[in-house]
Amino acid sequence: MIVAAATDEGRLLLGLDRGIGDLRRYPPGSHAGVAVVEPRKVRIR
Repeated sequence: MIVAAATDEGRLLLGLDRGIGDLRRYPPGSHAGVAVVEPRKVRIR
């Protein structure tokens, strides 16, 4: 599991999956940090 690997190494996890931002599943203090990024939609004309 990626969250466990990042936690073991004391690393911040940066991802696009909103599931890793679930505070009930990954409460503060149980990991080094989680950041969920939502990129803007790009319109090509």
